[in-house]
Amino acid sequence: MTDDLAGLRRRALALALGDAAPDADFENAARALAARGDNGELADLARLFGRAARLASPPPAKGAPLEISGEARIVRALAPLGIRMAFDIGANRGNWTAAALAHWPDCAVHGFEVVPDTFKHYAGRFANDARVHANPFGLAHVDGEIDVNVYAGFDELASIAPFPHAAPSRVVRCPVRRADGYAAANGIARIDYAKIDVEGAEHLVFDGFGAMLGEGRIDALQFEYGRVNILTHRLLIDFHFMLTNLGYRVGKAGPSGVRFADYSLADEDFENANYVAVRAARPDMIAALSAEAPR
Repeated sequence: MTDDLAGLRRRALALALGDAAPDADFENAARALAARGDNGELADLARLFGRAARLASPPPAKGAPLEISGEARIVRALAPLGIRMAFDIGANRGNWTAAALAHWPDCAVHGFEVVPDTFKHYAGRFANDARVHANPFGLAHVDGEIDVNVYAGFDELASIAPFPHAAPSRVVRCPVRRADGYAAANGIARIDYAKIDVEGAEHLVFDGFGAMLGEGRIDALQFEYGRVNILTHRLLIDFHFMLTNLGYRVGKAGPSGVRFADYSLADEDFENANYVAVRAARPDMIAALSAEAPR
C-alpha cells in the first residue's frame, strides 16, 4: 500500500501544480481513495486530492449556476429590502442582471460590458426592458481604454490579466469609464448593490468609485477573488482592509449565504469565490445576507 499511496500522492501533486490534467483515471482514483479507509496517511492524501481537484478543475464560480456561486441566494435575500439601483459591472451576457430583475422588479440595473462582441449579446437580451441601462464600456480607474485578453469560446473569462487558460486568446482594446463620473453624469446619488465580475480588474473598479465608497453612497458590493489575483498582485487582504477601513463588513458568499468575518491568513487561498462587502450602517442587509439567515 505504501508504494500505491506514494504514486497517488505524486499524481495529486502534479495536478495541483498544473503539471497534469484531470481525467477519468484521476476521478476514479479519488473515489476509490475515499472508500478505502480513514487512517492518517489516507486522510492526508484525500485532502491533497481534494485540493488538486479544485485547482485543476475550472473555477466553480466561473460559468457556474448562480445557485452554486451563492449569487442567486443573495438576490433573493435582498428582495424584501427594496433594491432600486444596481450596477452590473462585467455584465457578460446578462445572467446576473436577469436574476436581479426577477427578484427586484422596481430596480434599475446599469450594466457595463467592456468587450464589444459580448456587449451585443447583453444589449440584445434586454433591448425591450426599460429597467436596464446597457453600456458598451467597462468601469475602471480612468476614462479611456484598456487592453483585455479575450478567450475564444469563453467570453466570461475576458480579463486584463494574461491568465493561461487553455483556449486561444487575443487582445482587444476596450473602452472604460470611471464609476463616479458615470454616476454624476446620470444623476445617480447612491447605489444599493454593485456586482463586480471583472476577472482581476476589481482594484481598478474600486479606484473608479472614488469618494462614493468613503461617503457611504454604495450600500453593498460583490466582487470576486481567486487565482487571477496572483497575476494582478492584489490580495484578499488588500480588499478586506480597504473596505473595512471605509466602514464595510466583508464576507465570503456561498450557497448557504454570506459568512461575514474578520480577515484571516487562512482566507488567502486563491480559490475562486465571491465576496460581499456591506456597509456596517446597514445591519438589515447584513442580517438578510448572513449564512445564518435561511433563504
